Amino acid sequence: MSCRQVGRCVPVVDSKCKICVRYQEILRSCSAIDHDDQILLACKVLRNYSDVLEKFKSQCKHLLVDEYQDINAGQFELIRLLTDGQIEGLFVVGDDDQSIYSWRGGSPEFIRTFQKHFGKTSTVTALTKSYRCRPPVLEGAIAVVSQYDSNRLDKGKLDYVYKTGQKIIVHNVPSDAKEALAVRKVADKVMPPRKVLILIPNKHFSLAIISELRKANLKFTAPTRLPGEGLPLIATLNEWLANNADSLALRDCIEAYVENPSSGIPSRRVRRADKIKLRDDSLLAISQLWSTVLDGKAANLWEALSKRNGENKLYSAVFSVFSDLKMLHANEDAPSEFISRVIKELVPWETVSSMLEEIDSWVETSERSEGGKGRNISLMTFQGAKGLEADVVCVIGVEEGQLPKTTSTSEELAEQSRLMFVTMTRAKEELHLFHARLRSASVVHRQVHIEGKPPNIAPSCFIDYIPKKYKESQYHPT
Repeated sequence: MSCRQVGRCVPVVDSKCKICVRYQEILRSCSAIDHDDQILLACKVLRNYSDVLEKFKSQCKHLLVDEYQDINAGQFELIRLLTDGQIEGLFVVGDDDQSIYSWRGGSPEFIRTFQKHFGKTSTVTALTKSYRCRPPVLEGAIAVVSQYDSNRLDKGKLDYVYKTGQKIIVHNVPSDAKEALAVRKVADKVMPPRKVLILIPNKHFSLAIISELRKANLKFTAPTRLPGEGLPLIATLNEWLANNADSLALRDCIEAYVENPSSGIPSRRVRRADKIKLRDDSLLAISQLWSTVLDGKAANLWEALSKRNGENKLYSAVFSVFSDLKMLHANEDAPSEFISRVIKELVPWETVSSMLEEIDSWVETSERSEGGKGRNISLMTFQGAKGLEADVVCVIGVEEGQLPKTTSTSEELAEQSRLMFVTMTRAKEELHLFHARLRSASVVHRQVHIEGKPPNIAPSCFIDYIPKKYKESQYHPT
């Protein structure tokens, strides 16, 4: 487990620790911290400076922690520091059935052992009334997680605001395309005014669905990273041009130059030994510029590069490129020359058309995001849907190898059952679970059809443990 997850950095004689120490030195020279180190550093300050700890404890008489089942050891350490010695004032909300972040150190044991950590005077209250889910959905989800997670907290008998509801529909579809068509028909049937949430294991499962929704002219919203690398790099270059002391911005720009074919440095995909050595030597030389900063011989990375200009061909080339960019940027009468030089030296655009395609993609994605506020269909991953709800939920890829993923331990399988619980309980009214008899290899990234044998895709074992009285099956022919 990493230092970030446990909330403290213990010095160990290890090559990885040496890298961390060097990395922290570089960050300090830039007056920066790593975003992921915020809790670790906060714990360090509170442990080492009692006056700071007392100041914050006096200001934080009441501490509310939501989604407590998702905290890791570092976050728990921060909570303990802020509440140590207090008899009251800590209020947490969580559900161990929804703990799905072990990959970052999260564990349901923190909420399960709450009274052990905070004393016998602490109170635990089970919230047993469902304001969202109908009985078939929640009872079915509980049946799954109970089968695989024997350590779950017993919530007791549940009560429901909505006493009845539609059974969970399990769709057996022949292919990705037919699955997308079935999902579109579900959406067509309930819209408007009801909202539809489509949950997928990963982005590869979205392609057929997005295509089908577009063909039917059904507007949807899907969280996505803005496409392309060129425009973000232009923004970073602009930050450095506005402030040459911004070492982190210059570092990103130098990296882009190194990875650009115009630099003459072999790409990371080379296989010849001499090319690999040339690349490694070049990267080492660039990294050694930081030594000039850390030794106090330069105030920032640009000053270090300026001082060492001429030591070798690489330093001279890098200095020449960025000096020219500074000069061209300052000349407001020749913007085309500046843009041409940027494209040549830094940006991974092979042609003007590829640049225009990226700009179009950014505009399209931005418009889709902005326009999503009034749209009734949302498409996202299982993990991304945490905390959301919709009238109708379609869960795609409820198959062995996807949900659950191929697992080797009972702990991993227990967490996968909790992920199933989370996906199912997003549904307020209708829940549709989909599994396919055949999928494209490009979707599942494995061979699914061997000649002479049936496709090796099987429905999720989780479906078996949903009681029959809460589900019904729907077979879709080829």
